[in-house]
Amino acid sequence: MTGVSAAVGRLRPTWRVVLYLPAYFFASLVIQIPLFVAWVIVLALSGQTPPARLEDIPLIVQVLSAGASLVAALGITFAFRRFVDRRPFLDLGLRITKGLASEVIIGLALGLVLIAGVFFIELGAGWLAFDGFAWESRAISSLVTSLAGWFILFVCVAIYEELVFRGYVLQNLEYAWGPLVAALGSSVSFAVFHALNPGFGFLGWVGLIAAGLLLAYSYLLTRALWLPMAFHLAWNFAEGPLFSFPVSGLNTSGLLEVRPVGGDSLLTGGAFGPEGGLLGLLAVTLGGAILWAWGRGSAKSAAQQEIST
Repeated sequence: MTGVSAAVGRLRPTWRVVLYLPAYFFASLVIQIPLFVAWVIVLALSGQTPPARLEDIPLIVQVLSAGASLVAALGITFAFRRFVDRRPFLDLGLRITKGLASEVIIGLALGLVLIAGVFFIELGAGWLAFDGFAWESRAISSLVTSLAGWFILFVCVAIYEELVFRGYVLQNLEYAWGPLVAALGSSVSFAVFHALNPGFGFLGWVGLIAAGLLLAYSYLLTRALWLPMAFHLAWNFAEGPLFSFPVSGLNTSGLLEVRPVGGDSLLTGGAFGPEGGLLGLLAVTLGGAILWAWGRGSAKSAAQQEIST
């Protein structure tokens, strides 16, 4: 058996994924390395040294890094679709459809509500201490600039991670192995992508695979990337810049000033954030149930409209 389909003269889907992922990571590094080298040179010229922790890297550098990853994802994915898959780039789930607005709204609302639920459970259980709002200790202009920077960063993250994992990886694996294997394979790849994040452990694996399965389901439900992108953005932005949780091990400056004062990390996720705890896993499971109910309602409504016409 070869890696090329004799019928169409294209590389088999699994081999496309095997080549695509390292190609994306390499392209991302190629674009980001000059950025970080330039930053280190600027620090050296000013007599400073690079910070030891990821969260201490200036926000503008993190935003540029996320933008570089987005450029790499768009470029590599377009090239693979054009020359390897020989299929339209927009067919990955990027076409404008009549369901786009509702899918974006559902994704944004669901991500925000689920993280808010985790926050209020921890606050009510006494595991978080609320010290006030960020605008009480920071200038409004600084706070707005920070929130805007984090929003841009998480927009980039949502687009490139969904394009890579629920776009190219999931859809090629589905073509070869069906939706269940594809959902699991893309979710494991998604978890591996975050394996070097601070605080990553066993429950981090479980939580990120579960989150990947939810995102995969949201694509399979709509056959578009708009819902998973919107959910991914809302979850990350609410988790970090709004409610001040770590985002998969990375700390951000939050709108609410809170600090952990108790609670088993098995439940809260500890330094990794909700994705590494049972509360986060519960939120993801609830999100899946809500999407299932929404999908059933949408299908029923569409069927009724078809009958009436």
